[in-house]
Amino acid sequence: VLPNAADVGAFFEAARTMLEPSDLAAIPRPRIGWTGSLHPQIDFGLIATLARRKPAWHFVFVGNKVNYEDARAEQEYQECRQLGNVHFLGYKRHGEVAPYVVGMDVNMMCYRLSDQTWIKANSPLKLYEYLAAGRPVVAANLPSVQPLSEVVRVAEGVDDWEASIEEALFRGGRGTQDQRRAIAAENSWDKRAETLNAWLMALASQRQA
Repeated sequence: VLPNAADVGAFFEAARTMLEPSDLAAIPRPRIGWTGSLHPQIDFGLIATLARRKPAWHFVFVGNKVNYEDARAEQEYQECRQLGNVHFLGYKRHGEVAPYVVGMDVNMMCYRLSDQTWIKANSPLKLYEYLAAGRPVVAANLPSVQPLSEVVRVAEGVDDWEASIEEALFRGGRGTQDQRRAIAAENSWDKRAETLNAWLMALASQRQA
């Protein structure tokens, strides 16, 4: 399996320059962010509950909405739209994303886990982008996240999510900024290309033998 990776250089550069987009700069801190498509596998019910419990926290979603065929997901999404501390900034081109990720205080992967969808087989592109940004990461308990538990705080249930975000905000979360970036650097697209090339060379050698 060749998992997703990240354009880590773009995120390193965004962290160096710290130029906040104007729509993000208008949102108070602390900011807890998501980047990517807004689809039914996002646990908007969790976000609505957290937003009500913590009105001083601002949840920021950067991405386009996928039309829902899931009535529950749509209802929870609309519920979040009514909350003053949940913000939807819309679609951004991929080259624009890095400053948004860097501009968060915590980045999250708030998936609704289910055996009935593709979600547990997910290799999120945002995982290594988040780590490259250096900010603390809180994530649902995905199989692809479990090997990175030293730098990603895995949360299950509303109370655990609240405690995990609090830990990230006030105690820096799992791992250090340098550790997160070091792991991201080992999971760049260049590294993936090297791995794939090595596999192809090995296959070619077997055929020649």
